[in-house]
Amino acid sequence: MGMTRSAALVAGLAPGLLVLSGCGGGHGALDGAKTDYAQSFGDTTLTPTFTDVRNEGRALDDTLDVLEAAVDASTLGSAQAQWRVAHTEWSRSEALLFDRLDDLFFIFQVDEVDVDTAAVEAVIAGATTIDVDLILNSGTQLKGFHVLEYLLFSDDLGGATPLAALQASPRRVAYAASVAEELELRLDEVLTVAQSLGLEASVATTREARLLVDQVVNQVILRAEQIADQGLGRPLGMTSGGEPQEVGVESPWAEHSIQDMEAELAGIRLLWRGADGDSGLASMMRLREPESIERVESSVRGLEYALALLEGPLLTAAENDRPTVLDAFDSAKNLAQTFRVVLPRGLLVTGFASPFDGD
Repeated sequence: MGMTRSAALVAGLAPGLLVLSGCGGGHGALDGAKTDYAQSFGDTTLTPTFTDVRNEGRALDDTLDVLEAAVDASTLGSAQAQWRVAHTEWSRSEALLFDRLDDLFFIFQVDEVDVDTAAVEAVIAGATTIDVDLILNSGTQLKGFHVLEYLLFSDDLGGATPLAALQASPRRVAYAASVAEELELRLDEVLTVAQSLGLEASVATTREARLLVDQVVNQVILRAEQIADQGLGRPLGMTSGGEPQEVGVESPWAEHSIQDMEAELAGIRLLWRGADGDSGLASMMRLREPESIERVESSVRGLEYALALLEGPLLTAAENDRPTVLDAFDSAKNLAQTFRVVLPRGLLVTGFASPFDGD
């Protein structure tokens, strides 16, 4: 977070996205609340969240070790179940990926959805030693959650089921186990950085606290936009004339896209309500604009309800039950817009610039 260098606090924001700047002084109660929020942010939010992510990643690696020792329906089922748990925790944590966490050189590799299945199969069919060092030195499309998803949930390129393909190829199992091991190492690094940021935030000055809150506001807006435009807009074909876009849809093999979005919304709720339900952005809103809290809560509940109505694989739902998926898209857009209107006013944050405006 670079708490001693306030400019570094906004370094994690993607260029051209939601660039915010804290307002000036003269708002003692709000500044005090922001400082309290920032100084407890590590202990209440950053460290617990990324500890859960690391622990589930470690459990995933353990299940792959068991699978590698004996490939059968039971061990594969356990690995698949733990993949879903670990990826849910990762999806929930994405709302917290800002500042130095977002700057980690490997962070986008952890959850890259564009898997090069042909290249993965080529490595498995080859003679190169398969171990964690190979994965560490491999390209983005050959590692991470979604490469492991492909190996655990998808038929191979020859049409063999996941179980049959893994039983037929020790190298395939070794590749999956090595991907899980590399993933655990990366999630350990993420936790270390999160803990460091939390320690720095614990001594935040008033100005640094304002900047941290600005970043959190950025995140809830950005993540709501991403649920709409990436999570729902792509399968709906919102930018392709209504033609569903399979590329970029998250977790298609595990049929976990809807659960991923629900987890992303849980991460947004964490920042809005706080870990205890009464210590997030909403608690600070009460100081200046308490009447707007219910407006936000209504938008949050609207998206929760809309996502709960989605059934089956997301791409199938987008084709067979388009109105329900469109309702969820509209609800996500509404939540992002509500955040965009309410939070800058209630928390004295200014300077929006979003490429999503006017969509």
